[in-house]
Amino acid sequence: MTTAIHPFRSISAYNLLTVDAHGTLVSVARQDRLLVSSAVESILRTKLHTPLLLYRGDSKKHLRKQLFIDPGTQNPDGQMYAKLFYFGQKARHFWMEKDRDIHQREWLKGVWDHSDTTFAWLFKEIRRVLKYSYRRVKRFCDENPALSEYFNDESNGTDFIAQVMQESPKKRQIIRDYYLHLLHTYGRNGIHKATLLVSASSDLRVASSFRKDGAENVVLYMFSPAPYTKYCVSSRFRPKDIGVVMDAGLPLYKRNSGIYPGQKEYGFRGAIFPHLIFGVYDQATDDFIVNPHLLAMNGHSMENLYRNGIRVEQNQFENMIKKTGFHRFVIVDESGLYHGQDKGQE
Repeated sequence: MTTAIHPFRSISAYNLLTVDAHGTLVSVARQDRLLVSSAVESILRTKLHTPLLLYRGDSKKHLRKQLFIDPGTQNPDGQMYAKLFYFGQKARHFWMEKDRDIHQREWLKGVWDHSDTTFAWLFKEIRRVLKYSYRRVKRFCDENPALSEYFNDESNGTDFIAQVMQESPKKRQIIRDYYLHLLHTYGRNGIHKATLLVSASSDLRVASSFRKDGAENVVLYMFSPAPYTKYCVSSRFRPKDIGVVMDAGLPLYKRNSGIYPGQKEYGFRGAIFPHLIFGVYDQATDDFIVNPHLLAMNGHSMENLYRNGIRVEQNQFENMIKKTGFHRFVIVDESGLYHGQDKGQE
């Protein structure tokens, strides 16, 4: 019987590239190839607090647009990867939503928003989605009778808000994103531009087939340290991994259920932060572009990679992001609380 090789272990078999200080794609040196293999093993061999290993299918065309790369610039792909590994990949809220649209509403005004108004809107939107007669929605409701009954009863809206508002701001944000994930996974029928989540999958095959841009298709390889809810939400979590919601007395998704359960989807909260991106696989060229910040670690603190992620020097982050087309950005403090800031704020 043949044992399948883990996708992360297959990285070393690809043509390894990285990005230099000038935003140029260059080959990974032999000694650094060993470092990459060592980093993979430090993640995979961890028995305690095992990180989530996730993948996101995308395209260079889409990434260049999201990262505001001028098509006429020299070496656009190298510049794109340099920005991706410095800024990460952000939810649509940060690069698609205009300020005027946010100012015109009272709910979900930012990644920081854990207000009662936002939870009132969230309850109403989940109730709206669960009333759809589509087969996928009906199957989800059948698999989640307690959750479906709770949100279909309009009188529970007051209880929902009251239960949530008893929790700390950090826990409220996790609960918000846990339920927002249901809307997010339903696409435009749920939530689109205003979403605070970025989709990923635990299944490489799903991620590899997500985009249909031919030679432009790429797959991001990522890892999310425990506790998982610091960076991710999903119906695929075990109850103990989403204890914040359970402790608040609110209904949980049945594990692995969803409107599109085959997607095996996780939602990164706010952004896929650069210190969680191991690298990017180019499906057309068989190149794997390694996060240059991983190589810059020179093997130091590899034993803590699974817990802390890649060390990315970002002293100039706020100055540099103000030179991009992002409308706003997100910061997570040491306690795990999410803060959002408009580019123009000081």
